[in-house]
This record gives sequence, structure tokens and C-alpha cells, in this order.
Amino acid sequence: MKEAKHFLKVTTLVLYATFLSLTPAIVCAADRLSPGELLRAETEQQITSANGQYRLIMQKDGNLVLYDDARRQLLWESNTRGQRVDRVIMQRDGNLVLYLHSGKPAWASNTAGKPGSFLLVQNDGNMVIYRPQGVWASNTADSQSTLSPAVPNPIPPPEMQKTEKPAATYLITTKNDCNVRSQPNGKSKRITTLNRGQKLQKISQFENWHNIILPSGKKGWIHKDLVKNVD
Repeated sequence: MKEAKHFLKVTTLVLYATFLSLTPAIVCAADRLSPGELLRAETEQQITSANGQYRLIMQKDGNLVLYDDARRQLLWESNTRGQRVDRVIMQRDGNLVLYLHSGKPAWASNTAGKPGSFLLVQNDGNMVIYRPQGVWASNTADSQSTLSPAVPNPIPPPEMQKTEKPAATYLITTKNDCNVRSQPNGKSKRITTLNRGQKLQKISQFENWHNIILPSGKKGWIHKDLVKNVD
């Protein structure tokens, strides 16, 4: 009888340890998401810069938003408001991804292939993925900020925290009546329609969709089959 109870206890501990190893960690560091850590939309989990001014929150409405609380400004957003987003996770492969309740991705930083990367909300208002150099940034740094850096300084040191913008990539439409959507899917709101030969600046890519800047300055998504790279 004692042996049976001991066996049951050991089995329970092993199963519990296995469950913990397979379950993504909930964020614990105040200003960053380490590999495997996540923020839940249901409880509006958030992380805050070390100086307390900048806040990244996974909102209930499905939007991941970076706020400047001192100036009461929205600095950056994932533009996923209204979608049934469950969580945002800093994956162990280096990709920052928003997942729907269905398990499908709604947005990604497209930085997979860089394991060990972490997301940091900096004291200058910039949100950066590091490994250890910056591999993605929200480009929301406040050049006018007079705030002192955190003590100790975030890793890597301040001189490495400004990431250079890559050379701009341009696309050109290859067909008439090209729909530009608000989200990277064919069912989202149509922003505008473009004809053949329209040159567009590419920001990023998610699966078969390019995130682009329109001549008006607005941003949108266009399917890869409707454009080609400008040589």
C-alpha cells in the first residue's frame, strides 16, 4: 500500500514538472519579455520601462499597444483591434507573435531564426528585440527625452540600443484593381484600390501579405501576388 502511494506521488510530480516545461512562462520581469514569456489579453497584462514612463499592454480588444503615460500618447500598435487575440508571446525562436484563440497568428515581428532574443521596453520609448544586438524595433525612441537611463543600464549598453534602419524596400503593383487591406487577410476592410505600376514602400511581411506605405502616407496590406520587387 505504501509503495503504491509513493509511486502515485512520484508520478504526479513528474507529470507536473512536464506540464511546467511545456507551458509558456507568464512574464515576470518588469520591462521585458524573455524567451517563452507572454502577455494575456483577457487580463490585460503589461510590461513597463524601468523609468515607468512607457507601457506595453496586451489589451482586451486584441490590440498590442505601446503608450507614453507621461504624455498620454499612443506610440505604436499592432493594428489588431477587434480580433480575438489571446496572447502575445516572445517565442524561443526569436519571433514576437500575437495569437488568436483559434491558435492562428494575427501579427508577428518576422524575426524567427534568432533564438534567445528578448523584447525590451526602453527608457527612451523604443521597443526593441535584442539578440544581443537589435533585430527589430518599434522606432518610437524619444529623441527629445532628457530622462536618465535606468540603473543598471539595460543589456546591451546604451551605445548599442539605437538600431539603424535597413535600406528601404520598394514594390510595384503588377495588376489593375489591387485591393489594399487593413489587415493581412482577404476578409479585412479594404482601404483603397490601386492600378498597375503604383510604387509602394514595403515595411514588413506576414505570410503572403506585404505591409506597405501608400502614397498618402497611410499604411496597409497587399497580397504578394499583386506586386513585385523594384530592382
